[in-house]
Amino acid sequence: MLDAYSIARISHPQVLRYDAEESTWKMDTVDENKPRGLAPPFFQRILKTAWFHIWILLLVLSNAIITATIHFDHKLIDPYQKIDAYFYTEVSLLVLDVLVELFTSN
Repeated sequence: MLDAYSIARISHPQVLRYDAEESTWKMDTVDENKPRGLAPPFFQRILKTAWFHIWILLLVLSNAIITATIHFDHKLIDPYQKIDAYFYTEVSLLVLDVLVELFTSN
């Protein structure tokens, strides 16, 4: 049985996986050198860097800020004209997010 101390001592990264055939949870070792996703090896190295993860988190934060700023006065501004800018911003952030998921997923 693995306790918190023995899990902390494991040097290889592992994930918890459910085995449906045996109805049990198992620890699987993650192979860090195995390529993940469709990206070429050069991009795989970039996807693993800390600055790339920070960039993605900043994109998510900017998306939240942009979405939170949606406000307009119906009497002064045409809502359809203002919403167009938000729509194109959201679509571009969505495309970036889909590309990242496409290249990083298994």
